[in-house]
Amino acid sequence: MRLYPQQLVRILKPKMVIEGKASWLEGVAIDSRECQPGQLFVALPGSKTDGALFIPDVLRKGAGGVVTERSISDFPHDFYFFQVNNSRDSLIRIGKMAREEISGTKIAITGTVGKTSCKSFFRQLLAAEFKVEATPRNYNTSLGVAYSLANFSLESDFYILEAGISCKGEMAILQTLTQPEIVVFTFFGKGHLQELETEEMVVEEKLKLVSDKTNRVYLNVDNPFWKMAKDRLKQTGKEVILFGKGSYPSDLRLSNFRLDLEQKMGIFEITWQGEILTLRAPIFFPEVASLLLPAVHFALDSGISRARLQSVLKEVKLPRGRGGVLFFKNGMVIDDWYNANPHSYLKLICFLDFLAQRGYQVWAVVGDMLELGKISPVAHRQVVEKFFHSAVDQIFIYGDRFRQAVEEMGLDPKTEKRFCFLSSPEEAQTLLRDKLEKEKPDRWAVAFKGSRAMNIEKALLPEWGIDDGI
Repeated sequence: MRLYPQQLVRILKPKMVIEGKASWLEGVAIDSRECQPGQLFVALPGSKTDGALFIPDVLRKGAGGVVTERSISDFPHDFYFFQVNNSRDSLIRIGKMAREEISGTKIAITGTVGKTSCKSFFRQLLAAEFKVEATPRNYNTSLGVAYSLANFSLESDFYILEAGISCKGEMAILQTLTQPEIVVFTFFGKGHLQELETEEMVVEEKLKLVSDKTNRVYLNVDNPFWKMAKDRLKQTGKEVILFGKGSYPSDLRLSNFRLDLEQKMGIFEITWQGEILTLRAPIFFPEVASLLLPAVHFALDSGISRARLQSVLKEVKLPRGRGGVLFFKNGMVIDDWYNANPHSYLKLICFLDFLAQRGYQVWAVVGDMLELGKISPVAHRQVVEKFFHSAVDQIFIYGDRFRQAVEEMGLDPKTEKRFCFLSSPEEAQTLLRDKLEKEKPDRWAVAFKGSRAMNIEKALLPEWGIDDGI
C-alpha cells in the first residue's frame, strides 16, 4: 500500500519532519532485517532492543523513510524522517489509515486456540476464486495487525485478520483498528489467564472484537461459554451462526469424523440446513476439522462451488506447529508445538490413544503450558494424570511446571519409566533416535507439544524434513 508523505504528516502529527525525495513510501517495515527498498521503517522500542538503533541499516537497504521517537541531528536529506512522541501509537494510526482505504471484506478471527489454523483455512479456501490477503505468521497483536494492514494491497477481495490478546483493553484497540464485517470465535477456554484472571473475563474481552460494521458472527459451541457469548451477541442484533462438533444445537455441525490412515485423510460430514456435506482433507483431529466449518460455509456462501471447494480441501495445509501430521517411513510426526493449554493437550492425548489402539508405538515430547496464572499447578497435574492413564508408551517432559506436577503426584521416573525428564528439548532428539534404531517398531507416532516459549520444535529430528508446508 502506498503511503504518501502528506498523509503521514496529517495522521502522525510529528514533532519534526525532514522531507525526502520519494513521492510515496511503499508499505511499512518493523523488522530491520526484512526492510525492503522504498518502505517506511517504524522504529519500535522493545524490551530487548530499540528499533531506532537499526536506522542506519535500513537506510543502507534503501528504506524510503523512518518513524522514530528519537531525535537524529545528522539524518540524511534523501530520506523522509518523522520524529513522533510514540512509535507504537504511530504504527496503529498508519494501520487505521490503511484500513479506511481498503474496500474488501475484513474477516477477523479470535479465540483461545485455533486462530491461526482457522485463518489459514479461510485464506486457502477463498483463494480458490478470489484475491485474498491475511496477517502473516502470528502477527495478531495491535502492532502486528497494523503492520499487516499497511502492507496489504488495495485490490484484494478479502482481508483475513487474526486478533490475539493477553490483557484487558487490547481487544478494544484491535476492534477500532480492524472494523471487521465478519468475526469468527474459534474457542473459549483456559488461556491468557495471567492478566485476564478468569475465563469469563477472557470471553468478555474477546467479544469486544465485534464492531458496528460487523454483520455476521461465527461462534463455536464446543465450550462452556458459548451461551454467555450468544446472549451478548444477540443483544447487538448481529447474525450469529453457531458451529461445532458437540451435542449442542448448532447451525453448522461436524456430524461425523473418521480417519483413513491409509489414505492419510480425515473424512467428515457437515450438517447444514438439513443437508449433509461429505468432505475429505488431510486433517487428523476433529477439533481442527471443526475450525473448517465457518470457512467452508463462508466459501460456499461467497459462490465457490462444492467441486472446487473439495478440490482445495484435499490439498489444504496447516500452519507449522499447529497439529499437522508428517508421515515418515513407517511413522507419524505430530507437529503441534506452537501453543499449549489444557484443552489442546487433552485433544492430543485422545488422538495418541486412538493410534495406540491401532498398534502404533506412541511417544510424546511435552513442554510446559504458560500464561495460565493461578490455575497453572492444577492444570499441569490434570494433564499429567491424563497421560498416566493413557496408552502413550513414553512421555518426555521438558519444563519445571510439568516436572513439579509429576513429582507432586509421586510418579518417580526411576520406577515409572514412562515419564522421562529432559534438560533441554534437543536432548529428546538423541532419545528418540535411539528408540527408533534399537526398538525398530512396525508403526510409531511421536507428538511434540508445548507453549511457544518452550521451543519444543528443537526436539524434532532434522532427517524428518519438516518445513513450512505443514
